Amino acid sequence: MHESETSGEEQGTCELATRGRRGWFWKGAVAAVCVALLIAGAIRLRGESGRTEFSMKLVPLADMDALTRQSASYQCDTHAPRDRKKYPKLVSSAPLYGLFSANGRDNRPYVIDESRGTGTGYDALYADANGNEDLTDEKPVSLKIASSPTPGSSAVAGLCVFRDITISPPDAVGGVSRAIVLAPRLSIVGPKIKTVVFLPAFVRSGRVRIGGVSYVATLVPHDPMSQRYDDLATEIDLVHGVQWRLLGISITPLGPLEERRLYGMTTYMLYGDWYSLSTTPSGDVLTVRQYKGDLGAFRVSAAGPKVETTVPDGSLKTKEGGRLALPAAEWNPGGKSAKLTSDLMLPVGDYDVDSLSVRVASNAVVLLTPRPRLQGGDRAAYAIKIRKDKPFVLEIPAKAQMVIDGPEGDRIVAPGDRVYVASYLLTDNFEIPGVRYDQGQAIANGTQRALVPADISATITDSSGKVLTTLRGVTASGWTVPADFVPCNGRETLTLTFMWDTKELFGVVKGTKEIVVESTGAEGAT
Repeated sequence: MHESETSGEEQGTCELATRGRRGWFWKGAVAAVCVALLIAGAIRLRGESGRTEFSMKLVPLADMDALTRQSASYQCDTHAPRDRKKYPKLVSSAPLYGLFSANGRDNRPYVIDESRGTGTGYDALYADANGNEDLTDEKPVSLKIASSPTPGSSAVAGLCVFRDITISPPDAVGGVSRAIVLAPRLSIVGPKIKTVVFLPAFVRSGRVRIGGVSYVATLVPHDPMSQRYDDLATEIDLVHGVQWRLLGISITPLGPLEERRLYGMTTYMLYGDWYSLSTTPSGDVLTVRQYKGDLGAFRVSAAGPKVETTVPDGSLKTKEGGRLALPAAEWNPGGKSAKLTSDLMLPVGDYDVDSLSVRVASNAVVLLTPRPRLQGGDRAAYAIKIRKDKPFVLEIPAKAQMVIDGPEGDRIVAPGDRVYVASYLLTDNFEIPGVRYDQGQAIANGTQRALVPADISATITDSSGKVLTTLRGVTASGWTVPADFVPCNGRETLTLTFMWDTKELFGVVKGTKEIVVESTGAEGAT
């Protein structure tokens, strides 16, 4: 009995020892696999961090992208154009007519019908796919997605995405010879504003690395007809994070996605460094290169108001035809940070203004797209010279004068004529076509803020001081001389007065211009 108990204890001890060895074996195996994966990942990361070219595959444009993207839009009309274009038999009493551009010159007709009757919602699109200006040989394109409410959408806000259409390419459009697939979209805002856009049905997408961080990049050509990706208007979407789709539902297990939309193949600041983005004409390869040359300071100063410590926003043009995007705020989706100061460090070179805005004054006035020009002469090209050893200072003076353009060539006008007038502010070296005020309300993704234009008014008075018309909130406008206006003695000088209230920036700035109206015959004399 004793011997048998002893034997059992020894056997149990052996089994425990065996289990222990097996446990350590599996733990060691798991640890070895983890180490191997970490090493492989590190090797892959190091290899990818040195890559500059990334493959971009052709993928369908997502349905929700078709709902949210912006592109060239075409205004719809409830009346058919007065030409020889042919249209099919329509059901709706209020169909939507229009033209879309195939290559910037070749305009093709389209019409959108309510196949179930007036007021039931626009659901059938006829578009000139073969370019013969005859819609009777086109099949209706059905609706794919319709935002609610669809019934009665002709009178309320709505957004409709139609199924893809394939059109024959026009002659000599970017060298493209294959058929072009487009994703049409109808946008309805109220009973009168209805627009159509034709988006590319396919875009380029792939995984890239910028600043050691991985993104999914999506390239969308600005002109869906040309299918060219290598221009300054191509949209570039960068998404950082992990997203899974389960039964049509998006899941982000590692937190919300961080997204950024860039515009154009140009140079951007990311993580405090400058990166240039470029692509092949077909968009199959995206190239990312970090700028490693000398930098120079770009600084803003003002004689009157106090400039806030924010970076000018907009973009500059290079002599080589490129563009440099100026960041209003640093974007660091990878978790890194780079402190921005009042001096923005730019790559050394000569630049011209493409678009530029500067936040100034305590009430956050924004100067929009000032244009450098020479005093008493033409605009100075590439006047922004960034040098390593000397900061370039953008000077905003304490005073500005009003400049009013129009009528064209200071021509004499007659009753019934349409005249165009425009105003802007001018300093010693900059044009200021607009001033806006920050209302302090964050919108969208938090990087933009609600801006309200300056208080601007324009009045036109006759020679007796009588006000003929008043315009508010616009820097430029067209005005039609009343057809029944009778000039005094057959010829009368009207006075156009523009007034901008720029508050702490330049105060109230006023300017006047004369408009001469002359009767077309002696019967106009009084």
